[in-house]
Amino acid sequence: MTIPARTSPTPFTLPYPAGALEEGHRYALRASISAAGELMFTTTEHVAFDGTQLDGFELMVQRTGGGDEPAAAPAIVGSWLAEDFGGGGVIDDLQSTLTIAADGTVTGHSGCNGFGGTATIAADKITFGPLAGTLMACAEAVMDQERKFHDALERTASFSIDAQGKLVLHDAAGAELAKFSAN
Repeated sequence: MTIPARTSPTPFTLPYPAGALEEGHRYALRASISAAGELMFTTTEHVAFDGTQLDGFELMVQRTGGGDEPAAAPAIVGSWLAEDFGGGGVIDDLQSTLTIAADGTVTGHSGCNGFGGTATIAADKITFGPLAGTLMACAEAVMDQERKFHDALERTASFSIDAQGKLVLHDAAGAELAKFSAN
């Protein structure tokens, strides 16, 4: 859609086919504004949508470039606590963490060992690596969770923030690999 210059707020409609939204599923809306092919503004917060908000709602966008203001940090930036790997949950009292900085620096604790490295982040796409870590041995259950953590990071191609604010890592096919809560 083309927006006239300096029009804010900008009303919009988002048509979608009847039956396209499945009951019990969660959806999110994202908005961006580009000028001459350059991204200028985008939503930075998760906006839940279930198809019932017929009276309207607001999408707030923030400047990402094209000016003197710094780009907004991606939603994935922060410290996260693992809640699930591959649908198998996690060991309750084991703190597996992931911290992602705006510059792509990654640190964490995968259960037994600490690790660090880099991530490449572009919109909702992310890849991790290379990652390096300590090499301590722990109980087999802890090592199993650590393997699942590193496998999830290696296979991650994208991410989303769900309606509860949880970070979800996805593989290239979109399947859920891991889920984290804000730490």
